[in-house]
Amino acid sequence: MPIESRFRNARPRCLTAALLGCTALVAAFQPQAVHAQDNRSVVLDTVVIESNRTDDDAGSIVATRTMAGSRMATDVLDTPASVSVITSKEIRQRGAETVEQVLRYTAGVTTDFYGGDDRFDYYKLRGFDASVYRDWLPMQKAFGGIREDAFAYERVEVVKGGNSTVGGPSEPGGAVNYATKLPRTQRFGEAYVTAGSFDHREVGVDFGDNLTRDGTLSWRLTGRVQRADKELDYSKNDASLLMGGLTWRPSDRTSLSVVLDYMKRDGSTGSGFPPGTNFSRDRFFGEPDFNYLENERTSLSVLFDHDFGNGLKFGANARYSDEDRGFGYVYIWDADGLNPTDRYYFANASSAE
Repeated sequence: MPIESRFRNARPRCLTAALLGCTALVAAFQPQAVHAQDNRSVVLDTVVIESNRTDDDAGSIVATRTMAGSRMATDVLDTPASVSVITSKEIRQRGAETVEQVLRYTAGVTTDFYGGDDRFDYYKLRGFDASVYRDWLPMQKAFGGIREDAFAYERVEVVKGGNSTVGGPSEPGGAVNYATKLPRTQRFGEAYVTAGSFDHREVGVDFGDNLTRDGTLSWRLTGRVQRADKELDYSKNDASLLMGGLTWRPSDRTSLSVVLDYMKRDGSTGSGFPPGTNFSRDRFFGEPDFNYLENERTSLSVLFDHDFGNGLKFGANARYSDEDRGFGYVYIWDADGLNPTDRYYFANASSAE
């Protein structure tokens, strides 16, 4: 046999012997390596994942679970209803301060259909005035009720059509539900300051933490103060919100939350000239001493949830509210900007408990 052929046959045998030797070497040192890893092991802290009843509304604009349509936390894709959810992150990113601004891009919803008249929240679902809920407890309808502060809510849920009756009596178009901000099981916080047109100044905070190391008792404090004028002379747009909450979780299946909140709006409404005239946009045709919009409400909410297991859950919510609201202004009707026209005094005041 040629010498070159013998060397070519010997190469595979040499490589096989070398691999077997390395395998034996690794096997000989394996116990020592495992022992060294055991000595360097580190026990990590427990990671608690909180569902917040539905989703991570503060961290995502896409909600995958909702209580709308079934009154239980259910996947949106499994909910047999037309549901839209606007999370707190989307509200913050869009800078929405009123419910009309929150619902502005929701399918089937019409907002701002009275223009500069901002006495109430104006929106309709599929052409009907919407029924309004907070934590699925009924509230006054948007037209005639207190204007809500979007900063107080974790999310806004919209259920369209007849399935909205899951929350109780509802208009054919559907219902809107505001989900109150509740304490979380981990420390968090945010603060902001804004300034803008018409002498707008605003500051807000939202933070919370655990009172116990095991996370069974948590707290949250939310507040906002706004001082601003409006486009018209002699007008203002002031608002205040203060809300505090406690949540007790005696077990991973039970939670009890108590939330106390105070909201006040001190502003003004119309008294501008109708469109189509040559007057400046800030020209005021009302009475400076009779131009106000006042909303004030104090609420105490209690929310209880318990999971018995095997798909059986129980929830009970209660709320007490004391509110006062009213407005007064002078407005012009049917004016063309050329001929004399009348002015009308218009006012309303009401309270509820």
